[in-house]
Amino acid sequence: MRGVSLSFLFLTLTSILLSTDHLPASAADSAKELFVQADNIEHAQGAQRNYKKAIELYKKAVAAGSIDAMYPLAALQSEGLDPTSSPVNGIALMQKAAKLGNAKAQFSMGIASLYGFGINKDYAKALKYFEDAAKEKNGDALLLLSHMYESGIGTAKNPAKAKAFLKLANIHGCARGECAIAGFYLNGVTVTQSDEKAFYWFTQSAAHGNSRAMNDLAGLYADGRGTKADSKKAIELYLKADKNGSSAAKAKLADRYATGKGIEKNPQKAKALYAELAKMGHPAGH
Repeated sequence: MRGVSLSFLFLTLTSILLSTDHLPASAADSAKELFVQADNIEHAQGAQRNYKKAIELYKKAVAAGSIDAMYPLAALQSEGLDPTSSPVNGIALMQKAAKLGNAKAQFSMGIASLYGFGINKDYAKALKYFEDAAKEKNGDALLLLSHMYESGIGTAKNPAKAKAFLKLANIHGCARGECAIAGFYLNGVTVTQSDEKAFYWFTQSAAHGNSRAMNDLAGLYADGRGTKADSKKAIELYLKADKNGSSAAKAKLADRYATGKGIEKNPQKAKALYAELAKMGHPAGH
């Protein structure tokens, strides 16, 4: 989508709802410790973040029996941040996590089913994934159920259900779901393409703290899509998204400092940001 990359689908996420209660105490403790270490490294601030190390630890945690580690590992692989794997492997692991009951993985697989990303496009299957995640009070899935029942996607239209799901989604929080719907409008997936509606939904998601939406909204301001072009606003949003953990925004800032697009050219700042990305293990780093 860039516009907005499809990578937003899998994005950004921390702890999960499942446990390692099925393991012996010592093994469970080891798996949990590895998962916590990986999570801390993945979500550390600035150059302290290290995707390569986080991925190594997530893999060890999964091997040690951690169900919790499956989702973030799958998300990183799906975004192409694991040079030893592939997005296809990420989708396969995401499916496994979803089958084991992880609500965030179920939400991600629902989105993948709507796009046909790594799997066959299947609206009915997407609906089922969202229904399963909604049982765990996942607000993002509740919002997507509202969207599907309102529009009659994979099911008959049902305005009453759509309204009820929307109410629950707002109670539980749905910034990631808002970002997903923005992507639908930007790409014309399940809806008629509309830059203006994409802008609206990215704005909502960004206001609710979603760093991916901040980055994507910055792109709309930069390109004048769905709104008047505003380079200053775009840079402000890239900076905010970077501060809130978006490595994609950090890469955009590095490019803009390097080229002087929308901001005063500053090769030194660009070099420092590229170096930071490289230290994090991000493909844009050098």
